[in-house]
Amino acid sequence: WEIWGDQMAVESPLPTNWENCYDNEGFRPFLNPYLLRDQGKVKGNVIIIAGGGSTHRNNVVEGYPVAEFFNKNGYNAFVLQRRVNPYAAVDQQLDLARAIRYIRHNASEKDIGKTDIMIAVGFSAGGMNVMQVVADQFGTTNTPDKVYPSYVCDAVDHESADLNVAIPIYGLFVTGLNFTKNPNLPPVFGVVGQKDGLSAMMLPSLPECANIFTDFSFYLAPDAPHGVGLGTGTKGYVDYYTQIAQWPDMAVNFIESRLGLMEKKIDMDSVGFAW
Repeated sequence: WEIWGDQMAVESPLPTNWENCYDNEGFRPFLNPYLLRDQGKVKGNVIIIAGGGSTHRNNVVEGYPVAEFFNKNGYNAFVLQRRVNPYAAVDQQLDLARAIRYIRHNASEKDIGKTDIMIAVGFSAGGMNVMQVVADQFGTTNTPDKVYPSYVCDAVDHESADLNVAIPIYGLFVTGLNFTKNPNLPPVFGVVGQKDGLSAMMLPSLPECANIFTDFSFYLAPDAPHGVGLGTGTKGYVDYYTQIAQWPDMAVNFIESRLGLMEKKIDMDSVGFAW
């Protein structure tokens, strides 16, 4: 599903350096939908943004299998094919915000259930995009014309781009972002592997994240490197992936407890600090 209409929010003049890039000239971002057959039983909608920096999209590891996982757990899933180089970096944020709005706007026409529940799962650069949207592209007023004044907004742009849950996987970066303007900050569940080179950059920011988000959780997976996707492993890396392979089920638990979908089965008394 192409997410932009006749006009696309983009810099002018259009980029021309397409010789050594991932996409063909004129690429337009789109969604690969994974819809449940019975929309009456849908728990919510999950947009998945594969990593790949600003150069490509690692869909084979971080896109399509992740959509299938969330499908099996009762969610509509959508793999976002965002813009990468030579498009401007801000276009990646605009694509995610537009995807959220597009799904909400087309709920009736395309028979999409529970569009009041929107969740974003992003990997690496895709996770950074999620955090950028939470900081800058939320609500109904942060429309694309604020970035590109020549862009003329359509009805889709006036839908809400708010997220109910944000899950950055080895992409939890908040430095330089201002979250104070968003009155509806979502719960955030971050994940990174201990042997991921980006972990050294993320771990010092955890106290800041805990102050920014009233509902914040984080999982540091022992031994896991970068780019693991679901963490189910590939040849030569299975041992490294065994711990981080827990994150998908942890994410579902996090989401469903926040949405009130998970029954609390054990109620233990809290334990005070012992000094």
